[in-house]
Amino acid sequence: HEDSLINNRLTWLLAIQGLLFTAYGLSIREADPTENLTSLILVLKILGMSTSIFSFVGILAALLAIHQLKNKWEERDNKSQLPEIIGGGNLFAHVMGGHTPVTIPSLFFVAWFSLLDRRQDFCSMIVFFVVMLLYLVYLVIVPFLIRRNINKRAEKSQNI
Repeated sequence: HEDSLINNRLTWLLAIQGLLFTAYGLSIREADPTENLTSLILVLKILGMSTSIFSFVGILAALLAIHQLKNKWEERDNKSQLPEIIGGGNLFAHVMGGHTPVTIPSLFFVAWFSLLDRRQDFCSMIVFFVVMLLYLVYLVIVPFLIRRNINKRAEKSQNI
């Protein structure tokens, strides 16, 4: 299941990035100095970076779920006659297979970031990084709250 999620997230990322780069290229080519396309171009850059980060986080979550599943599988008894969960039992295949889905969103982020005009887009970059910081805080706080809620429910069920 997690492998399918990784595939879906990468497919979405590639499709979105293709559309964004096409729109960016057309905007740059068709830009008339009298028209104000700078806002559109900036939005495309921010969307490109944002989708890269969100895809990276989603893919990383799926890889972590696979790793947890593998660890739980290794704790089981009587598994010697059954195949490994991932990588065919080959650690190198497992590590290298997880490397590509994480690298692709990172490369797209770097590509979009390199297109930013540091002088013109400085304020927008600050806003972007503040939003990403808030997103990272969300990624830390939400799992903590979920885990705390699960622990409270477990305590209630033990008290009953």
